[in-house]
Amino acid sequence: MLYDVIKKYRCALRFHTPGAKGRVYKYDKTLEWGIPADLLELDITELEYSDNLLIRAGILKVASENAANYFGADKCFFITSGATTAILSAVYSFKRNDGVKAKNNGGGTTGGIFISKNSHISVYNAIEITGLNSIIIDSCVDNYANGVNNADKVSADSVCASNGYSDLPTLEQIESAFKRHKGVKVLLLTSPNYYGKVLDIKSIYALCKKYSVTFILDAAHGAHFKELAGLKVSDLIKNPTQYSDICILSAHKTLPVLTGGAFLNVSERADYTKGLVNRVDASLKKFHTTSPSYPCLITLDLSIHYLQSKGAAAYASLFQRVSALKQRLDKLKHIKVLDTDDFTRLVLKTKCAKALESHLVANRIYPELTDLARVVFIITPADTESELDTLYSVLEAFDIARENDVRESVTSTTASHDNTSVDNTGVDNIAVGKGDLDLIDALGKTSVYNVGIYPPATPVILKGEVVTKKHIKILSQFKGRIYGLQNGKIAVYDSIEH
Repeated sequence: MLYDVIKKYRCALRFHTPGAKGRVYKYDKTLEWGIPADLLELDITELEYSDNLLIRAGILKVASENAANYFGADKCFFITSGATTAILSAVYSFKRNDGVKAKNNGGGTTGGIFISKNSHISVYNAIEITGLNSIIIDSCVDNYANGVNNADKVSADSVCASNGYSDLPTLEQIESAFKRHKGVKVLLLTSPNYYGKVLDIKSIYALCKKYSVTFILDAAHGAHFKELAGLKVSDLIKNPTQYSDICILSAHKTLPVLTGGAFLNVSERADYTKGLVNRVDASLKKFHTTSPSYPCLITLDLSIHYLQSKGAAAYASLFQRVSALKQRLDKLKHIKVLDTDDFTRLVLKTKCAKALESHLVANRIYPELTDLARVVFIITPADTESELDTLYSVLEAFDIARENDVRESVTSTTASHDNTSVDNTGVDNIAVGKGDLDLIDALGKTSVYNVGIYPPATPVILKGEVVTKKHIKILSQFKGRIYGLQNGKIAVYDSIEH
């Protein structure tokens, strides 16, 4: 049974989500990092004293107002069904009632949304549900810093020389898109990403205000950033809610919150965002379950109180522990610590990432993510100095063993695209016939669906995009982690009529 399988794993070192890391404590009005031991006894439903999540007139209203005050938002919505629900609700709040894809007199498309290619799969699903035009601001700049753009030459070095993002738009490209598509008034970007890299959201937010564009920030991995911003360890680390109109925070990823717990923060700081809170609230009621998990709600509330009372000290102490670990890791020969903006995201580069993951698992250490070039660890205040020492010892042993080992050949897990701006809607209307093929046989065909790798749940092939050799080579390295396939085959169109 699932219970038996998971129970065997309970004593392993967890450097992945959820952020509580399995810590349990006896709650007696003293907050600790973890989950109260008696939480399951409090699994109830909407009663007179427990309030209603979708109405919020009692204690949940008080809790959400306290969270809004902490983050600096006009409204903070508690969510127990994950950041995906927050994404769906945020995007749906901009759905055109008439469903018409009109043209703006100033040029470009209207009634749509700007996104970056590295958006989470939930963003693409939300766009499909709403029927919005999606303008993908796509960039190959710095994707491979050494200029490698050939499927046969992509290497771990080319991946890790990049800024950590796939197809990340620059400020200049964002502004160019704003000028060309004057009728599109919504921008959705992801920051931070899985590799602990962040965007200059302060500058992006200023640009959005200049063009009256609502900025939705998918900061799923940055629920702890307000505390990091206070430490001033990185100029780019900001409180994401402060520099966005809608901010999605997947609390369970980095905070002591049960899986599924998330915050959806909304602010009306400009004339063009007036009424945004009510629109998002109405959208949320369409997507959120009417049976929220009260244990999850409790941990969301407790996490805010913990951050308010102990967050600064906890993250200052964690910074010292992580810094000490990185100094030791810097001495290894076959493992390199990559620079991250978020110090709690440890990213290691190695030419044998798969072998390193196997070595870690054999020693009952589980990272968050492994691609063909990097291994990613999520570190939270739950992780003690002793546990970080254990992690180092296991990594050191691997490094020594690699001295006489053969190095694996690795490729990039990111894919670049040729067009600066892509409108990938309406493909279904011009496609002629479709069928399912093995990935290797799909070369030159047009994909029916988004196809990508999970984690991090970002697409390698976009819906309506022609399958290339690079796509096939990347995906073939991640069997068992590919989404968008049907029974192991990719759905493609026979032809496209222009």
